[in-house]
Amino acid sequence: MERGATLIEVIIYIALLGILLTGTFTTALALIDGAERNTDTIFRRQEAAFIREKIRFALQASDDSSISQSGTVLTIRTVESQHFDASENPIRLYVENRSLMMRRGTHEAMPLQAERFLVQSFEVSEDDGWIYIQFQLDDESFSLSVPIE
Repeated sequence: MERGATLIEVIIYIALLGILLTGTFTTALALIDGAERNTDTIFRRQEAAFIREKIRFALQASDDSSISQSGTVLTIRTVESQHFDASENPIRLYVENRSLMMRRGTHEAMPLQAERFLVQSFEVSEDDGWIYIQFQLDDESFSLSVPIE
């Protein structure tokens, strides 16, 4: 009576173990990749919400706004108040090098979004007392509508 496993049995066990480990690693990598995509989506949407609120705040506090003929530059003017220094007029929003830039008066322009997100487009239009803004961060589109007074 022989004890132990034959070479064929060992090979079969190793093959089965390899199949199980391959399935486990494949599933783990898919879960990690899905989690990274979800995290990117969440961060992109938070970034878009920040941009929308920044623009909404500037427009709601404005006394006047204008849109370039191309619809790619929004200019906002505000009267001096305790919350706003008139030297920061006008505020201009536009895309430069795939960043949504905000320039206040003669100050240096600064990007509104984090470096990891690229702005693919920024379009502004006005109709019936509303300003409509559409922009695209990476591959996702966002919009904003603000009534003007």
